[in-house]
Amino acid sequence: MFSVLPPRARRAALRAIAGALLAGAAVAAAADPGRKIAPGAAPARMRCTPPDGDPLEAGTPVPAAAHVSAFASYRRLGETAVAPWKPANDDVGRIGGWRAYAREAAGPAPAAAAPAAPVCNDAPLPLGARP
Repeated sequence: MFSVLPPRARRAALRAIAGALLAGAAVAAAADPGRKIAPGAAPARMRCTPPDGDPLEAGTPVPAAAHVSAFASYRRLGETAVAPWKPANDDVGRIGGWRAYAREAAGPAPAAAAPAAPVCNDAPLPLGARP
């Protein structure tokens, strides 16, 4: 139905439908005050002043400001034990230096494959190929 309308008329029609739906929700909410209002629907009556008084009056009580630090739940990491550098360097040199760590990271060397038995292939060679 809306696809035959030009874009401007289509937008106007959709706005009118949305307004009618919101107005219907507001009327329904006014008829039954205990009923929840649909999201996006305006309530039937809105209060002009908050229940605590007019915020523009100097004597209106102001709630106390509360601040919760972002670091309130911060937990420090535990201290890590650091070995002295001279014994650590001596251990690395005794093991074989960085190459030992590289071999360890690469994993075990693959086992050498047994040489394959010669294959007897009597098929003719392609033109121009040499045996």
